[in-house]
Amino acid sequence: MRTIATTYLLCWSVASSIAMQVAPEDDPLIFDKRLRQWTQLLADETPEVRYRAASSLGQIGPKANAAVAAVIEALKDDNKVVRRLADRALPRIGAQARDVPALIEAFQRVRGDYEGGSGVAETLGDIGPEARDALPVLKERPGIWSAYAIVQIDPGDESAIRYLVDQLDNFEGRHVFTRKEILRALGRIGPRAHAALPALKQMMLDEDQRLRMEVAYVVARVDPDDKKALHLLLTSLEGLNPDNLAAKMLGRLPSQAEASVPALIKAHHTANNRDDLIRYYIAEALGEIGPKATTALPLLRDLLTHSSPRVREAAAVAIYKIEMH
Repeated sequence: MRTIATTYLLCWSVASSIAMQVAPEDDPLIFDKRLRQWTQLLADETPEVRYRAASSLGQIGPKANAAVAAVIEALKDDNKVVRRLADRALPRIGAQARDVPALIEAFQRVRGDYEGGSGVAETLGDIGPEARDALPVLKERPGIWSAYAIVQIDPGDESAIRYLVDQLDNFEGRHVFTRKEILRALGRIGPRAHAALPALKQMMLDEDQRLRMEVAYVVARVDPDDKKALHLLLTSLEGLNPDNLAAKMLGRLPSQAEASVPALIKAHHTANNRDDLIRYYIAEALGEIGPKATTALPLLRDLLTHSSPRVREAAAVAIYKIEMH
């Protein structure tokens, strides 16, 4: 069965117009262009072309690391949409210690048309202690991702954690995008954001089911031993619908695989036969869990013959992640 899944995955990867092919290794073919071409298109005279280049490089992720310098340069673009897309692309691609001076310069010249260079700040935080030279400029410009970066660079800085905890005050009155960013930052910080737990646990009682799930996921990231958060996500799988985030979130919590894998399998068996999107989410989540989801392999192998191409692809990728890594 491993051979079938691997063959399917390889065939799909070659045939798909969005596949990433690595040949040659230093200039991979990504989507319909080489990495070098996408990088060059960031300087194209047509704004729409630059939009697509910045967006595509962000979707590529770490494989586009060779383009980091060009993406940072795109933060100077005269077009604010290009600047925003470049800012969003940076943390998805990632950077290294050698990029810190350029990132500091980019953060200092931010023009205010996105939240304080949030992507730049997040990228500096992901670099960690090696980005220590950025601390002064990050502290000069308070923001969600500035605080995240400070915590990641200097874990002993309690003021940055307090800033994020304070953002939970009047949470319902904030813009939905800001709310998502606050939760995402706290979830990414993990256990060091324990000071936020009292407020987060209170928010798990909210009437909004979607908010409860989003908050439960963050609580599970901050306190992996919190049984109520895990229980909320597991019970949310009951009556799963395409708008339900529970499957996605459980996939991002591999440490909870012992409980989440059986629940995901059960959710698949109880789903309506027409709910292809739910099956896609479940297969994707099982793949994200990885080797700890071996008990789901029979289900995933059955999905290799599903009528939906999307479900078949997700199942093939999941089997690959579970068996080969």
